[in-house]
Amino acid sequence: MVRRGLEALIDRKSFYRLVDIGEAHRSGDEDWFGVWSEGMFFPFIPVSELTA
Repeated sequence: MVRRGLEALIDRKSFYRLVDIGEAHRSGDEDWFGVWSEGMFFPFIPVSELTA
């Protein structure tokens, strides 16, 4: 879900690029995996839900 009910798909190449630049960051009381853009962190998934 992107905004206002709009759903979006992402291609494999872009997905892997996002994963490559992503990092863990403490937000609130939990560590999240996400990306930074212009000084703002965008969380994707809690680190506790990532599998090896």
